[in-house]
Amino acid sequence: MAISERQSVKSGKSAFEHAFGTDLFNYISQHPEAAEAFNAGMTGFAESDSDPVLGSYEFTQARMVRVIPTPSDVYLIEGVRAA
Repeated sequence: MAISERQSVKSGKSAFEHAFGTDLFNYISQHPEAAEAFNAGMTGFAESDSDPVLGSYEFTQARMVRVIPTPSDVYLIEGVRAA
């Protein structure tokens, strides 16, 4: 059964919650194969976006750069050192 946007808006639950009975993060904590696929997708997305994002900022004027912990921190750290 397809979950409509209207059902999600009315209930306040995501379509994922309607379909699987729990939120995404609880689901992947119980399903290692789903967690692996999710993490690979998120890492791939972060890796593909890191160079253009880092290239668009002028870090030389920054007094401090914060690194947010993610699987692709190495790309952020390398980008900051190169800037």
